[in-house]
Amino acid sequence: MVKIYPTSGFDVNQLNEKTLVNDVENNTLWDQIADALVDPGYLVLDGAIPQELLTGLLARIKQLEAAGMKPAGVGRGQDFHQDQQVRGDHIHWLSDNNLEERAFLLWMDQLRQGLNQRLFLGLVDYESHFAVYPSGSFYQKHRDAFREDAQENRPRRKISTVLYLNSNWLPINAGELVLYNEAGDCVLEAVAPECGRLVVFMSEKFPHEVRAATQYRRSLAGWIRSR
Repeated sequence: MVKIYPTSGFDVNQLNEKTLVNDVENNTLWDQIADALVDPGYLVLDGAIPQELLTGLLARIKQLEAAGMKPAGVGRGQDFHQDQQVRGDHIHWLSDNNLEERAFLLWMDQLRQGLNQRLFLGLVDYESHFAVYPSGSFYQKHRDAFREDAQENRPRRKISTVLYLNSNWLPINAGELVLYNEAGDCVLEAVAPECGRLVVFMSEKFPHEVRAATQYRRSLAGWIRSR
């Protein structure tokens, strides 16, 4: 597991795009993520997200929980439906209308640009949602993207990210993200959803699942997309 501790942060209460861009110019971090995406295709980072931003995101997800979040679904288009035997989380899609959400989207856009400069993947945008899993809920093994998606004339998920927002998480709480090899028959890593931990992996390559937890499990799932 890679541990990276940034040397600078920012105040989300005084956020503007210029200061955020300056604060996240961390070529060492972008280099490390890019290298890992080439081989082995994924990595786990602790401490990559500025603490001020992390604190703001924690407050935001709790605010959304109190207001009520929508049950997630599976499938696309006419096949979209809700099935708690497949996934049991509740979600909220991020937008520029909220300060903390905008800060995170800007941070991830800097990552997108950094990866484009290093890997030439044609990454065009980033989408993300908060996800809350009530106790006992899970998400069955799945992939975030398939190679045949490239035949469709729309952005497709190229790189997946997950940021965890669970304070004081203990091993007994379970809720791990389990990454499998490309064939889906061998566990590569079971990642505990500890607060501030960021997972980045190639969307097409790794089947993965979310194990049931013994208490509420909070995260931010996102996808850097290409054409």
